[in-house]
Amino acid sequence: MSTRKTGTREWSEHSVNWQLGCSNGCLYCYARQQALRFKRIKTPEEWTKERGETFTRGLNAMKKYKGVVMCPTQQDITPKNLRTSIALLSRLAALGNRLLIVSKPRPECIEALCDALRDYKDRVEFRFSIGCLDENIRRFWEPGAPCVVHRIVCLRETVRSGFKTSVSCEPLLEPWNAKRLVTELRRHTGGDVWIGCLNHMDQRIAWARPTINEDIYNRSRVIEMGLWQDSATIRTVFSLLDGIPGIRFKDSYQKVLGIDSYGKAV
Repeated sequence: MSTRKTGTREWSEHSVNWQLGCSNGCLYCYARQQALRFKRIKTPEEWTKERGETFTRGLNAMKKYKGVVMCPTQQDITPKNLRTSIALLSRLAALGNRLLIVSKPRPECIEALCDALRDYKDRVEFRFSIGCLDENIRRFWEPGAPCVVHRIVCLRETVRSGFKTSVSCEPLLEPWNAKRLVTELRRHTGGDVWIGCLNHMDQRIAWARPTINEDIYNRSRVIEMGLWQDSATIRTVFSLLDGIPGIRFKDSYQKVLGIDSYGKAV
């Protein structure tokens, strides 16, 4: 029986969220898919309207956990929820928790978080999501999220502020350009760079299919991305990155290639 950890469990033992919805509006968002499936939202468009009435979920999670706490996992930290995010994250850190803060970062939010958490640098790591360098690709898949340049600025400035940093390239939105992406990211952080697939792509973007199919160019983008999720192309990406220091591979790569997260055969 496999003991391989998957999803958020690869990175943490616990997850904390405090909001329903996310203004990033990523086409591939698993949280939107789940919210639609379980009828927590009525329409896909409702997801991008951040709803703070679930704030009590965050308050109820304020305790000392055993292991790493990843937060958030179903939303992002945005100007609209920044004040709430700072309050909850500061409280979790003050309770002695080890935090993995995951975000498609906005400079104004990260600057405020670094300031608020400066006394807890020994127990906080920022992991920024950067899946491509091409802004046109980013704009299609992550229409409401920060631009690539701003995310790299956040990575650089967070390192300068003395925090531990790492990067998530899951999903890898520019797999054919993986080596260039990783090389650029490694210029700005000594932390790990995680590589992963766009899992369950067809399910996650099903809500957007009618709109996508109306545009031949966008339909071709999706078809191309789907082709890059098969086992042959996963092996191609791995061969491009194998041996580069600091690269970690998510469970989607481990399962296909028979490797551990460090790229070693198991």
